[in-house]
Amino acid sequence: MPKGKPGRPKESYGRSTYRGGAGWPVGFITVSFPLAVRGRPAGLCVRLDKRPQSNACPEGPANVYNFIHTNQAAANALSQQSGVPANYFLELSGWESQWGANRFAQQGNNFFSLHGGGGAPFANGSMKAGGSNVYISTFPSYFASGLSFLAQYGSGLANAASPAAFAQQLINNHFNSGNAATGGNSNFLSNTVTGINMVARRAGC
Repeated sequence: MPKGKPGRPKESYGRSTYRGGAGWPVGFITVSFPLAVRGRPAGLCVRLDKRPQSNACPEGPANVYNFIHTNQAAANALSQQSGVPANYFLELSGWESQWGANRFAQQGNNFFSLHGGGGAPFANGSMKAGGSNVYISTFPSYFASGLSFLAQYGSGLANAASPAAFAQQLINNHFNSGNAATGGNSNFLSNTVTGINMVARRAGC
């Protein structure tokens, strides 16, 4: 079983370091103005975010939808190889990488806040976290980042029968302590369950 990770750099903004509260990032707007759109009467509310508007496809930030659909195929491949549902990978990597927006994801394809530098499984290099002596692994792709996550923290995840069991197994595997006093996130379990359910609703949209 992997050893517990050192404190994550605050720069990562992943759920393990950013404790500003649960919730989905804001990234969309709604604008109302009197304009006829494709023959529709003027005065209608025109949505600029183009998010699906139905019970099956809830509205949500563009960055979340884009992240899910950009990485869906790789998450499916990880799922086929590991037995862990694809939505679990998408939720965890989304939160940890600020939905693909943080520096480690954009410059190093590190979507799971993985430490270990170039010596981590499937890594192709390392990058230094700003203002610290912590080195983050870099990877050639989302898929490689996911393989490294599985190699380091994947024990027992395929047997997790629910999102809550998945989150608890990650705590057991020392991915996150689930305790702010030890550098983790005290809401890790509940946030993970909520996030997986939200990703599942959006993945088919």
